[in-house]
Amino acid sequence: MGALDRQLEHCLASGRQAATFKDIKHTREILKRITCEDEFSLEWLQQAVRSLTPFWEGAQLNVVALAELSRLLRATLWIPGLPVDAQVVLRRLEGQNQWARVKK
Repeated sequence: MGALDRQLEHCLASGRQAATFKDIKHTREILKRITCEDEFSLEWLQQAVRSLTPFWEGAQLNVVALAELSRLLRATLWIPGLPVDAQVVLRRLEGQNQWARVKK
């Protein structure tokens, strides 16, 4: 059971209104697409995500509109030579591709 599931179970056990979702899908390895049934559920989800502990150092957990996610591109890169720190690679990509939101 995940952290969001535990929070939802806590709401139900304490008799509080529970959030309801139309759909929950894993769209990528690190993304979970949750379609909220109503405004209450969206607000609950936003609050619940803010209270979660990031899964790794530097991770940022956010609730965003699906329209914003659909603009994200995924790329696999092969960089020849010696291994370079991920932050260095991201900084270079961002500097060379200012039109792209590399850090998203």
